[in-house]
Amino acid sequence: GDWQEHAQNPVKIDPQSARPAGEFVMSGDELYRPSQYCETEYGEKIVINKIASLTETEFSEEKYCEIETSDTGLYPNGCHTLASEQNVVCIDGKRRLRNYYWLKRRSKQIPLYPLRKLLDRF
Repeated sequence: GDWQEHAQNPVKIDPQSARPAGEFVMSGDELYRPSQYCETEYGEKIVINKIASLTETEFSEEKYCEIETSDTGLYPNGCHTLASEQNVVCIDGKRRLRNYYWLKRRSKQIPLYPLRKLLDRF
Protein backbone atom coordinates (compact mmCIF):
# COMPACT_ATOMS: atom_id res chain seq x y z
CA GLY A 1 0.00 0.00 0.00
CA ASP A 2 0.88 3.64 0.23
CA TRP A 3 3.69 4.36 2.63
CA GLN A 4 6.28 7.06 3.06
CA GLU A 5 9.64 6.68 4.66
CA HIS A 6 10.27 8.55 7.89
CA ALA A 7 11.90 11.98 7.59
CA GLN A 8 14.87 10.71 9.67
CA ASN A 9 15.18 7.43 7.73
CA PRO A 10 17.07 5.36 8.71
CA VAL A 11 16.07 6.01 12.29
CA LYS A 12 18.12 3.11 13.71
CA ILE A 13 21.48 1.78 12.50
CA ASP A 14 23.23 0.49 15.63
CA PRO A 15 23.75 -3.24 16.32
CA GLN A 16 22.33 -2.91 19.84
CA SER A 17 18.76 -2.19 18.72
CA ALA A 18 18.30 -1.64 14.99
CA ARG A 19 17.05 -5.13 14.06
CA PRO A 20 13.39 -5.71 15.00
CA ALA A 21 12.42 -8.53 17.36
CA GLY A 22 8.64 -8.49 17.01
CA GLU A 23 5.67 -6.18 16.78
CA PHE A 24 5.32 -2.87 18.58
CA VAL A 25 3.39 -3.24 21.84
CA MET A 26 1.01 -0.68 23.32
CA SER A 27 0.66 -0.71 27.12
CA GLY A 28 -1.62 2.02 28.42
CA ASP A 29 -0.43 5.19 26.73
CA GLU A 30 3.10 3.87 26.23
CA LEU A 31 4.48 2.33 23.02
CA TYR A 32 7.29 -0.25 23.16
CA ARG A 33 9.45 -1.73 20.41
CA PRO A 34 11.30 -5.04 20.87
CA SER A 35 14.65 -5.23 19.12
CA GLN A 36 17.51 -7.68 18.78
CA TYR A 37 20.79 -6.98 20.48
CA CYS A 38 23.31 -8.16 17.90
CA GLU A 39 26.52 -6.35 18.83
CA THR A 40 28.45 -9.52 19.70
CA GLU A 41 26.41 -12.04 17.69
CA TYR A 42 23.05 -12.41 15.98
CA GLY A 43 20.18 -12.79 18.42
CA GLU A 44 22.21 -12.44 21.59
CA LYS A 45 19.27 -11.02 23.54
CA ILE A 46 16.11 -8.92 23.16
CA VAL A 47 15.97 -5.28 24.16
CA ILE A 48 12.60 -3.66 24.87
CA ASN A 49 12.70 0.00 23.87
CA LYS A 50 10.21 2.60 25.07
CA ILE A 51 9.25 5.01 22.31
CA ALA A 52 9.81 8.54 23.61
CA SER A 53 8.80 10.38 20.44
CA LEU A 54 7.21 9.23 17.20
CA THR A 55 5.89 11.81 14.76
CA GLU A 56 6.22 12.30 11.01
CA THR A 57 9.49 14.17 11.59
CA GLU A 58 10.85 12.82 14.90
CA PHE A 59 11.74 9.45 16.35
CA SER A 60 13.47 8.65 19.61
CA GLU A 61 13.44 5.75 22.02
CA GLU A 62 15.19 4.64 25.18
CA LYS A 63 16.08 1.17 26.46
CA TYR A 64 13.41 -0.01 28.89
CA CYS A 65 14.68 -3.53 29.72
CA GLU A 66 16.49 -6.57 28.35
CA ILE A 67 15.44 -10.21 27.99
CA GLU A 68 18.31 -12.66 28.22
CA THR A 69 18.44 -16.44 28.27
CA SER A 70 19.82 -18.42 31.19
CA ASP A 71 23.18 -20.15 30.89
CA THR A 72 21.63 -23.21 32.54
CA GLY A 73 18.45 -23.33 30.44
CA LEU A 74 17.63 -25.38 27.34
CA TYR A 75 18.39 -22.43 25.05
CA PRO A 76 21.39 -20.66 26.57
CA ASN A 77 22.81 -18.99 23.46
CA GLY A 78 20.36 -16.15 22.91
CA CYS A 79 16.91 -15.13 21.77
CA HIS A 80 15.72 -12.80 19.04
CA THR A 81 11.93 -12.78 18.65
CA LEU A 82 9.11 -11.83 20.99
CA ALA A 83 5.49 -12.47 20.00
CA SER A 84 2.22 -12.27 21.88
CA GLU A 85 -1.43 -13.04 21.28
CA GLN A 86 -4.05 -12.36 23.95
CA ASN A 87 -2.65 -13.91 27.16
CA VAL A 88 0.21 -15.87 25.56
CA VAL A 89 3.76 -14.55 25.15
CA CYS A 90 6.36 -16.49 23.15
CA ILE A 91 10.10 -15.92 23.08
CA ASP A 92 12.32 -18.05 20.90
CA GLY A 93 15.59 -19.43 22.16
CA LYS A 94 18.85 -20.34 20.53
CA ARG A 95 21.32 -23.11 21.31
CA ARG A 96 24.38 -24.43 19.58
CA LEU A 97 24.65 -28.14 18.90
CA ARG A 98 27.48 -30.04 17.36
CA ASN A 99 25.95 -31.65 14.31
CA TYR A 100 28.57 -34.18 13.25
CA TYR A 101 26.22 -35.83 10.75
CA TRP A 102 25.85 -32.56 8.80
CA LEU A 103 29.57 -31.86 9.01
CA LYS A 104 30.36 -35.39 7.81
CA ARG A 105 28.02 -35.02 4.80
CA ARG A 106 29.45 -31.57 4.06
CA SER A 107 33.02 -32.85 4.27
CA LYS A 108 32.36 -35.22 1.35
CA GLN A 109 32.16 -32.13 -0.83
CA ILE A 110 35.53 -30.89 0.45
CA PRO A 111 38.51 -32.75 -1.01
CA LEU A 112 40.44 -32.96 2.27
CA TYR A 113 41.29 -36.54 3.13
CA PRO A 114 42.48 -35.86 6.73
CA LEU A 115 39.22 -34.08 7.58
CA ARG A 116 37.15 -36.99 6.23
CA LYS A 117 39.25 -39.48 8.16
CA LEU A 118 38.73 -37.51 11.36
CA LEU A 119 34.96 -37.22 10.81
CA ASP A 120 34.59 -40.95 10.14
CA ARG A 121 35.32 -41.48 13.82
CA PHE A 122 31.99 -39.86 14.74
